[in-house]
Amino acid sequence: QEHIYRVPETVTRVVDRARAIAPTSLQGMQLAEVERMTAKAVDVEWKAPASQREFDVRVSRFVLPAVERRQQQEKEQARQQKGQGMER
Repeated sequence: QEHIYRVPETVTRVVDRARAIAPTSLQGMQLAEVERMTAKAVDVEWKAPASQREFDVRVSRFVLPAVERRQQQEKEQARQQKGQGMER
């Protein structure tokens, strides 16, 4: 896995809740309304950023490269091991 996406826990909970209630909500809707929502979802498209800098800023907000993630994990493990060594 090349990248990990940092999504706040609140967002995850909201998405999970929406997935849980979607089937029952869908049953109560009119077919035309479902079709309209589907068309709207299909209409959403990825827009190319104006510049490489704009793209880098967007990516840096949400994506943490695998190398940085591994470095953070190693630092955290080293900290934990130092903490355990001091307790003994």
